[in-house]
Amino acid sequence: MRILIADDEPMVRLGIRTMIQDEAPGQHAITEAANGKEVVARAADYPNLAFVDIRMPLMDGIQAITQAKDVSPETQWVLVTGFSDFEYAQQAIRLGVTDYLLKPVSPEQLMGVINAAQQRLAQQRQAQNRQFQAELMAHFYQMDLLAELPPLASAVGQTLQIFLLCVDCAERDTRALRVRALTERIAQAFEAGEQRYAAFVLPTYDLCLIIQAGETQHARQIVNNLWNARQHPLTILAESVPTYDGLYTTYERLSALSVLRTVCCFDTCCLDWPDDHTTLLESALHTEQIALTFLSRDEFAFRKVVGAFQAAQREGIFAQAHLPSMLAYLRNATGLPLEAGSLPELVASLSANAQKAHRQATGSGDIIEQIKTYVAAHYMQDIAISTLADELDITPNYLSRIFHQRAGCTFISYLSEVRIGIAQQLLAASADVSIREVSEAVGYSNPRHFAKVFTKLTGKSPSAYQGTYSGTPRAASPTMC
Repeated sequence: MRILIADDEPMVRLGIRTMIQDEAPGQHAITEAANGKEVVARAADYPNLAFVDIRMPLMDGIQAITQAKDVSPETQWVLVTGFSDFEYAQQAIRLGVTDYLLKPVSPEQLMGVINAAQQRLAQQRQAQNRQFQAELMAHFYQMDLLAELPPLASAVGQTLQIFLLCVDCAERDTRALRVRALTERIAQAFEAGEQRYAAFVLPTYDLCLIIQAGETQHARQIVNNLWNARQHPLTILAESVPTYDGLYTTYERLSALSVLRTVCCFDTCCLDWPDDHTTLLESALHTEQIALTFLSRDEFAFRKVVGAFQAAQREGIFAQAHLPSMLAYLRNATGLPLEAGSLPELVASLSANAQKAHRQATGSGDIIEQIKTYVAAHYMQDIAISTLADELDITPNYLSRIFHQRAGCTFISYLSEVRIGIAQQLLAASADVSIREVSEAVGYSNPRHFAKVFTKLTGKSPSAYQGTYSGTPRAASPTMC
């Protein structure tokens, strides 16, 4: 912690400093103030904890704390006083001072106050991070559904750092365990820091880390340390966001660029992304499609994709691709023992392993029908593309892509249409049913959010729709976007 010691007697300051350094060597950064005005000035350094004597020259401790709290509102203030100042100490505590110590201060008393302050600080940071993460997840969810920019109070006026951490592994359960372990390491890395962060798992099972960065270099150093301590392949992409308005756009851009790891930067920490990457995108998409199709366990589809890969290779599309990155990515993403010293050899190795992509019992051609059937039966529950991927035993990334290709819209858009279609029927059938009841019946726990989605898709608010069609049930079936 950053600790401020304020007393007009140098020996008192030295005594408190010495006790802290003896009891907790190297754990705290200590500064000093000799009078009340210096306390106000030192508040600009945002100390976490301050020990302040009541009787000091130029400005007493209570006046100094009153002014300093405006500068550093999150500082914990502790009065150090003599017995004759006890009434003043009680007054200061009523004003929000955390604690007080009576002179002479013992090491046990001093460390008791410091340990309690550390616990309060840790709880405060955890609460702030939970709030920040909840706001960010709500922000992303609303952007996905409504393409609106919701308020994000914690990030306004702050520079944000976005990191995309890609964990490639053929075994889904193993990948989930690695992502969970990585999330725990991130929490440990930020446990003692002051930067707010949010880490959440994406539907693709990659990890998104967003840091409210007061100092960009420090945030990047933390992430670089995480990468250096990795035990399995980990690709990290990063970008700075100078304004809150650009947060979601930057996230989408990083997500789109993450495919480049398949051909040029697998298992690297790319904190400075090159602008010229367009020539690599086509080769990267071909490479990713190899892994996704293999994991779909459809041998026919896999052979077809390998054929397209070979045709692209002959056309020179992979001229700038990095073969070692491609091999490393494909080995990790598929689990295949691929060996190749050239692109033609890679094609041959993929073809030789094609039989390992066993055809599923139900062909991939009816995946869309399976999704529609599942949604029709479970639309009222909390479901996502990862839920369906688990049901169908394929990867979320592959399922998301194939659904978008064949249905012409995203899964979340289709799910919204199904839910709002059912809601239309419920609202039109009765004037007595409440908006909250309908919202919960179709899978929305938040009626306000339900109302926004309903209005976006129908052009009317739920209450207006209910008033128009009440008593005249109308069939509302979802379209494929």
